[in-house]
Amino acid sequence: MNDLKLFTNMHRANLNQVAEAMMQYQPEPEPEEEEEDEPEEETTLDQKAREYFDIQQQIAELEALAEAIKDQMKAVMTEKATEELEGPGWRATWHNTTTSRFDSAGFKKAHGDLYSEFCKPVTGTRFTLNQIKAA
Repeated sequence: MNDLKLFTNMHRANLNQVAEAMMQYQPEPEPEEEEEDEPEEETTLDQKAREYFDIQQQIAELEALAEAIKDQMKAVMTEKATEELEGPGWRATWHNTTTSRFDSAGFKKAHGDLYSEFCKPVTGTRFTLNQIKAA
């Protein structure tokens, strides 16, 4: 269990640094541009889009950090040949699972008429915001 305490303490500092950085995050104000033709709303939307992309980048970095921590914990579990670790306020399990999923492509191929009979169209909305690289 001492290895586990060492591992937990080692990564607690790392997570605290990330949390502190996220709490202090404030997007840098964009410099004022002197364009009279551009409505104020577009400038605000440009700022929001840039803020969105900055936040998405931070999320990707934090997800990578979280994945690295999970990999380190799995390495400890492999080393200790255990499927479960536990500490104050947390429990980690890592084991094989078996699930059953419906093979809709195979069913459609084998029973196309029946597949079509049970398909129903679903309408929804989708919002996308993509960063465009400058040419």
